[in-house]
Amino acid sequence: MQKFSKTEYLAPHGSLITAAKVVPKIGNLALTGDDSGVVSVWRFDSERPLLNFSGNGSSISAVNFLAKPTLAVAGTQSGSVNIWDLETQKVHASVKGHRAACNLIVPFQTDTTFVATCAADKTIKIWDLRKKGSVATYKGHTSNITSAELSPDCRWIAAGDESGSLKLWDLSTGKVFQEFDHANQS
Repeated sequence: MQKFSKTEYLAPHGSLITAAKVVPKIGNLALTGDDSGVVSVWRFDSERPLLNFSGNGSSISAVNFLAKPTLAVAGTQSGSVNIWDLETQKVHASVKGHRAACNLIVPFQTDTTFVATCAADKTIKIWDLRKKGSVATYKGHTSNITSAELSPDCRWIAAGDESGSLKLWDLSTGKVFQEFDHANQS
């Protein structure tokens, strides 16, 4: 496995790495994002990025691959989300909807048409990449959403926030069906 020293790893970006995702099961690839808005795609056997994408508009706050490994997605501090096609090396879709930093990108494992994002604006959004717009917004968290995961069947999403609350959202109804309060455990 290739090891990167701090100098080698940071040199291509020239900035602070603000987001990273390693996805070895889809070809030993990694994504990084930096505070200047550059997203880089890396292979484990190279010291240089395969691709660099700029033009994200602000610092990158989250990165991930979609279910189709040729699509990479980046969320920004300004709340926009950009999806890059690694084959054409062009923007596949660019959407704006969060009013604060997009903290998390949760791909639908069964469908490359949809992606969920969670943000510091306390919302979860589901995006339809064909229509290039939000198809649902879930509101109910009282603080910044810091973690999230879709169920294997993509019917619900678990989202945790800074207040210690974990909410399980039914994606078909848009309602919370279970809530856990970590902060008030006895």
